[in-house]
Amino acid sequence: MVSVFDVDNMNTRLNMYVPEGEKLLVAVKAVGTEMIVRQCFSHAKPQRQEVLVRCDDPQCFVLDVSRVKYATHDIYIGITENYLLFSECEDYKHFWDFKPAVQGQFEPLEVTEDVSLLGFGHAQAFTDVTKFESKKGLLGMVKFKIQFKNGSSFSFFIPKKAGIGKGMPNHKENMEKIVERLNRLQK
Repeated sequence: MVSVFDVDNMNTRLNMYVPEGEKLLVAVKAVGTEMIVRQCFSHAKPQRQEVLVRCDDPQCFVLDVSRVKYATHDIYIGITENYLLFSECEDYKHFWDFKPAVQGQFEPLEVTEDVSLLGFGHAQAFTDVTKFESKKGLLGMVKFKIQFKNGSSFSFFIPKKAGIGKGMPNHKENMEKIVERLNRLQK
């Protein structure tokens, strides 16, 4: 079993979600407290809980899909020049919600081929942030609540130290860089 404090595991998991033309600049181990990832899809119907398939039937509507986790869980946070990246340290179970989308609420993605729902929502553009809060917590941790245009929201904290003993290499420096970049989102 790979440790959640493994830097190679962190980089591998985050690099899967780096948008084209971007580069992972810095990453840390953090703790998620609430995650709601939303995306609307057109011409789609669920085939299994985690897969959408194309649907050309007029009865198919725009589908609002949410992947939700309300429990404390280990995550990796990374930044590129223009994106905030999220990845779970291990594979977790989620609550899935499928419902018809409210017309005009969010711009849907058209399903042209089978879509794995496990891959969406891991890269959120800094320009899509609609609400941002940060505050210092106990023992040097920094807590964040971030909401995005598409209805996704994330609550997490970055501890001052990651792991027992020396923890993850460069955690403090990487934490400071991420906190500095995220705090520029204050409006």
